[in-house]
Parts: sequence; C-alpha cells; structure tokens
Amino acid sequence: MKSIINIFILCLIFLGIIYSSVSVSYDDFSSEDFITVEIKGEVKEDTTLTVERGTSLEEIVNDIELTDESDLSTLSLMKVLKDQEIIVIPVKDDNSDLISINGADSDTLCRLPGIGPELAERIITYREQNGSFSALEDLKKVKGIGDVKFEKIKDLICL
Repeated sequence: MKSIINIFILCLIFLGIIYSSVSVSYDDFSSEDFITVEIKGEVKEDTTLTVERGTSLEEIVNDIELTDESDLSTLSLMKVLKDQEIIVIPVKDDNSDLISINGADSDTLCRLPGIGPELAERIITYREQNGSFSALEDLKKVKGIGDVKFEKIKDLICL
C-alpha cells in the first residue's frame, strides 16, 4: 500500500511539472494583431467586424450580406483595411458617369471641374490616411475643397 501511495505522489509531482511547463500566454494573441472595421451602405445590416491586421476588403466581402443594389465595381477589393475604417458599399447607379471619390484614381478625379493633379493626389492621400469617405460632404475635409468647389462637383460624384 505504501508503494502505491509513493507512486501516486510521484505521478502528481510529474503532472504538476508538466502542467506548469505548458501554459498559454494571452500575450501571443495581442489585440494589436486585430483591427475593427465598420461596414455600411448597401448591406442588409450595418456591421462591425474584427479581423486580422493586413486583411483586404476582398477577404471580408463574403462575410457581409450585400443588398441586390450593391455595387462593388467602384471599390478596390485589394485594399488593405485599416483599424477603425468605415467601408461604404455603394449603390448601383444607372448614371455611370458619376465618379467615385472612394475608388477613382488621379486621372479620373482630374475630370472633375476644378480638380487638377495636385488636388486629386490630396484626395487620394486623404482617403489612404483616413479611410473611405462615408459621405460626399466629407470631401470638404480635403485641403483645397471648400463649399464653392464642392457645389460645382457634388452632382458629378458618388461614394
């Protein structure tokens, strides 16, 4: 009986050593590895997603329920998402002449009255640093676009 107790005690000590050497550190899963993005616009329900840093828009499109009127053609699906970014899924528009301020390149933005290469680059830089525009009026936050210039282009642009 004494030897069974000794074996039992040795087993407990052995299990204690193994248990203490196997531990999961929550530091391995830092919150810095994840970002939060908000999805609005032509989706069945506005939603907030937490995804790994470095995730592209294309990777989350399947996780969103889009409406029948959604139009992804004006969005860059390869775009890497940023923390606390707001993604606005645009509506299909019968007027294909509208220029998307969230997806247009510099040459396309330059087709707008009063927008030259320098201002187009400011729009793109603002978009890259702050995420997609969530309202047309947000374009006025770009240096060089005030009320007067916005009034001239507001009917020619879309998100």
